[in-house]
Amino acid sequence: MRYIQLYFQFLNLQLKTILQYKSDFIIGVFSVLIGQINMFLLTILVFSQMDVLAGFNLYEMFLMYGFFVMVKGMDHFYNDNIWSFAWNKIKDGRFSEILLRPLNPIFYIVMERVEISGLSEVIIGLVIIILSGNVLHLSLGVLDIFLLCILFICGLVVFFAIKLLFSAPAFWTVCCGEFMTAGIEISNTSKYPLTIYKNAIIQKILLYLLPFPIVAYFPAIFCLKRDTGTIHILNGSISGYEIVLYSVVVASILLFVSIKVWYIGLKRFEPTGT
Repeated sequence: MRYIQLYFQFLNLQLKTILQYKSDFIIGVFSVLIGQINMFLLTILVFSQMDVLAGFNLYEMFLMYGFFVMVKGMDHFYNDNIWSFAWNKIKDGRFSEILLRPLNPIFYIVMERVEISGLSEVIIGLVIIILSGNVLHLSLGVLDIFLLCILFICGLVVFFAIKLLFSAPAFWTVCCGEFMTAGIEISNTSKYPLTIYKNAIIQKILLYLLPFPIVAYFPAIFCLKRDTGTIHILNGSISGYEIVLYSVVVASILLFVSIKVWYIGLKRFEPTGT
């Protein structure tokens, strides 16, 4: 409870600071909006050249893309500062200062900075989801919306856990921004149906080790009331509530492992002297 209160206090202070420079804020938000609109137009251009991709039509692909943009945007908003840890916090000595503060170091890194422009991505993603859902005539009850919110949280957990996991090598190498970039680039796979990857090894990696399908693919097939088809999880395909249960379990395990690995690295931390 204390950490939740602290987070919102820090968030309030950061928002006040950001709004002191309104021109920079507006330019930043519009630049992200333009970038996302361009990406969406490119997506339309690509998918309009085909009728179906792995059993998904154009608007079903847009639905998946909307979930991806919304989850990634929220991660961009609240968890962007972990990039600075991977790139330079250890190298320039600022991480040593964090350890002197009476707060959990992971929490402090997350809380230290927000990227307000990420909210524009969230809005764009939500608009794409709503428009696509309207065209597809999706019918979702209160329980379905609640479970979608759980899937949304699971997607955030996956992004957080993988960023944390891929930032941990910085304890050994001082800087691991390139390594973390390589890991996060894999998230782009979640914009597409998992069934397009025919290699069984790639499917297993995306299901159990780097489970980015939780970000967009699973929410999309949950809304469309489909099962995982040829993608077998454990003994067969799953659908509906099983998708939610699977996502919660896998995201929780991934979060546990990433925190453990990060703290193993922390025990080996040595200040750089800068």
